[in-house]
Amino acid sequence: MKEKFKLEKSLKEQLEKEREARLQEEIQKTEIERNKKQGAKRLKTCGILEGYDFFLNNLCKHGLPKKEDAFDFAALCLLRFERKRKAEKMKELQDRINKRNHRFDIPEPPKVESPGKGSKKKGKGEKSKRSASPKTARSKGKGKKSDKPKSPPKSIKGKGKASSVKKLKKK
Repeated sequence: MKEKFKLEKSLKEQLEKEREARLQEEIQKTEIERNKKQGAKRLKTCGILEGYDFFLNNLCKHGLPKKEDAFDFAALCLLRFERKRKAEKMKELQDRINKRNHRFDIPEPPKVESPGKGSKKKGKGEKSKRSASPKTARSKGKGKKSDKPKSPPKSIKGKGKASSVKKLKKK
């Protein structure tokens, strides 16, 4: 009896171990499949698969490049695809913003010109800053030139050449 009981017990343990091993294998398989699906989704969403497809289409159209130019050709194709994709995404985003604005009746903000060269146009009555008279405060130094020679800037006491010269003379 004891032997039967031990045999049954050992058989049950073996069956449980086998079941656990099968479950672990199934779990690993499902995780691998899920990771593959997630990887494919990531590749699709970030555009790598589309870029690869774009490259292969260009390769078929233009033929194989020279041996030393193969990587340059691939890089140029991917850069072109990236610019094209960014432009499409920007267009899609702009369309979404426009739809949202129209749905909520939000007026478009006014376009503000950035300050720079040529951004301000002169009207008939306006004068440019350069044609201002020499008497204005902004035009110091411009206009009439005086015959007086310019004096050098005064040095601060204890600093500069003038004070050192006086010290030398005193000695």
